[in-house]
Amino acid sequence: AFKRILDQLQFADGGGITINHPVWSKQKFEETVEMLDFDPRVLGIEIWNHTCERINHKGWALELWDKLLTTGRRCWGFSVSDHVHQSGPDFLGYNVLLIDAGTPAPQLPQACLKAYRNGQFYCVLQGDVRFESIQLIGDSLQVETNLPCAMRVISATGVVSEQSGTHLEWQLPTEQKERARRQYLRLEADQLQG
Repeated sequence: AFKRILDQLQFADGGGITINHPVWSKQKFEETVEMLDFDPRVLGIEIWNHTCERINHKGWALELWDKLLTTGRRCWGFSVSDHVHQSGPDFLGYNVLLIDAGTPAPQLPQACLKAYRNGQFYCVLQGDVRFESIQLIGDSLQVETNLPCAMRVISATGVVSEQSGTHLEWQLPTEQKERARRQYLRLEADQLQG
């Protein structure tokens, strides 16, 4: 099935396959790894699925995502409402694509699909928080948000930094052995008001 899907992508340089609701589907870790390893255009997993959360409280897949990231694989995380958006306006879950604001309308579909392919997006459940900037400057991770948040930097060793406000700065360990233990970094931000 993956080969047939990939053979029919709308654009060669954008889009791909997502592994949907892996927790609800009771997907084994080894099966997920096999799917991710099939082709680089298998982009990642749904880390949040609102429909699954409503049906059986199995909407989150953060534990699986962290386990996959610990293997050193590239695995994007997607946040979706699934079918809930059709039955009510209170659905949670969407992806914010980071594309050039000056992209002409006819080029938007390809630009959006390229953003997904390249991991140029972040997941949102709800609210008004937006990342203004996420940069790695030297050994310093620097994050700016538009509103005050409780922010967490997470790695294979767990939460490595927690800060509140509109700015987070965290220094990566300088010792190579300590850096290697981290495997990956991901960021969470919870709006403090609202």
